Amino acid sequence: MDPELKKLADQITANLAAFKEANDRELAEIKATGRASAETVAKVTAIDAKLTELQAEHQKVTARAAELETVIARLGTHAPAANSEAEAREELGIRSFLARTRGVPIDTITVTAEDRTKVRAYKPAFLALVRRGGQGGNALAPEILAALSVGTDPDGGYLVPPDMSGRMVQLVYETSPIRQLASVQSIKGNELLGTLDLDEADSGWVSETAARPETSTPELGAWRIAAHEQYAAPRATQQAIDDIPDVESWLNGKVSSKLARRENTAFVSGNGVGKPRGFLTYADGVPAGTSIAAWQVIERSKTGVNGGFHATLPGDVFHTTIGKLKAAYLANAQWVMNRATLAATRKIKDGDGTYLWEKSFQAAQPFQLLGYPVTLAEDMTAIATGALGIGFGDFRAGYQVADRLGIRLLRDPFTAKPYVVFYTTKRVGGDVVNFEAIKLIEFSA
Repeated sequence: MDPELKKLADQITANLAAFKEANDRELAEIKATGRASAETVAKVTAIDAKLTELQAEHQKVTARAAELETVIARLGTHAPAANSEAEAREELGIRSFLARTRGVPIDTITVTAEDRTKVRAYKPAFLALVRRGGQGGNALAPEILAALSVGTDPDGGYLVPPDMSGRMVQLVYETSPIRQLASVQSIKGNELLGTLDLDEADSGWVSETAARPETSTPELGAWRIAAHEQYAAPRATQQAIDDIPDVESWLNGKVSSKLARRENTAFVSGNGVGKPRGFLTYADGVPAGTSIAAWQVIERSKTGVNGGFHATLPGDVFHTTIGKLKAAYLANAQWVMNRATLAATRKIKDGDGTYLWEKSFQAAQPFQLLGYPVTLAEDMTAIATGALGIGFGDFRAGYQVADRLGIRLLRDPFTAKPYVVFYTTKRVGGDVVNFEAIKLIEFSA
């Protein structure tokens, strides 16, 4: 087990035991005197906040570990064995960069020593472009322009170097748990297409000599996810750019934070107009294969109380939601909720006084609700009347992210003088493709 994960798991176990003890004391005091002491309430609140903090940190560490496994798997047999995580990331970054500039799938790239040398030379050239540009008296040296030509787009944009691009995508990954849970596909065009197989063939019983009339033939449909463009345009004075010791980190931080937050929100609640469509935006209903409209609905379970959980049977809605998900999706099912909802859910007990919230026996998944792991997603709706505050299901089967490879940057020193504007774009799409695989909990009567 990863030492960092083990340390976090041990801390979670200890704090969870302390939380249950403190929460039971609070409930006992309320039952005996009608209210809990300020000391007990403060203790419960503090431990609850610590548990939430530990879960968020564990989620990040687990995501990084899973991402590294993906990096190593994608390197496959085309790359030399990496001696470290940094080497593995660099190798994947180089292959991704070459795939983008050549317009071919990443799995077809075999990196040569010459390729590696050229791409490594592109980073300092790119950073020189960020600092000084390539016009007038600040024209770049010929060898730098030659390196930049490796990554020049036909329309004049420059692809972000492999390590910077990788870090930007990584930050999006870590702050967007839906991306982590969903299926992610890289595309070369402007949309991702798939097939809908919602119909079924008919059949019938016949005797030995009876006629056998033609039965119905199933029909196929299609789904389409367009890649929408997201942009960021941070700016700084040329003097600041010249004086900042690590312009790479500065640019990375300015851009990635915007890309991450916007993308994360769209996967959850985006309306699909010029952006990805979120899974919270679909109507309530049981998906059926009779038509596209009948298929594109997501089934909900209601808590029985407006803006909260049921007073006497708060856990029933979770059992109901699990029961609505088909067995084929249960193996990879997850709960998704924000921090405030998590805090309220952690206190729920069943009729026997047992907490629904338990530690998993698997170190990589320390928190479970009725046997299924919980993922924090701050863009999930907060508890309120009619709010869709909790999601449950196999998001890898249900939600599809379409990444148009490449983050591009244009350096603009002209339109906002004395500032230099760094116009950065990234194209991504997202939508539900399997409506059976996701269920929602609605806080309403």
